[in-house]
Amino acid sequence: MMETTHLTTTEKVVEAVLAYYRLADSFRATIPDAFAWYATLPPNVQQRLGVLPPYEWLSFPDFKRYLLENSGISLHTYMTAHLTPYELNQWLLHGDGGIEEGGLL
Repeated sequence: MMETTHLTTTEKVVEAVLAYYRLADSFRATIPDAFAWYATLPPNVQQRLGVLPPYEWLSFPDFKRYLLENSGISLHTYMTAHLTPYELNQWLLHGDGGIEEGGLL
C-alpha cells in the first residue's frame, strides 16, 4: 500500500518553481539569447556577469526566466495555475527570487 505524501506549502511552492524552470530545458538557448538577456540587466549585475563566459549564463535561473517569459510563459501565470490561492499568496509574500531580490549572484 502506498502512503499519501503531504507536502508543506513551502514544498509545493518549491516544486512549482522548479517545474517552471525545467520548462526552459526544452528551448535551445543560444549565446545571442544570452547577450540579449545581458543587455536587459542593471549595470552592476552586468559587471559581475562580465567575468564569466556567456555560455555559463545559459544555466542561470534568471536567464531561463527571461527565455521563458520572452516565449510567452510567465512565471506568475504558471504559479497561479499550479498553486492554490493560499500557496500563491505565500509565494508572493516571499518574492519570486528575481535579480532585484537577490536571486542572482
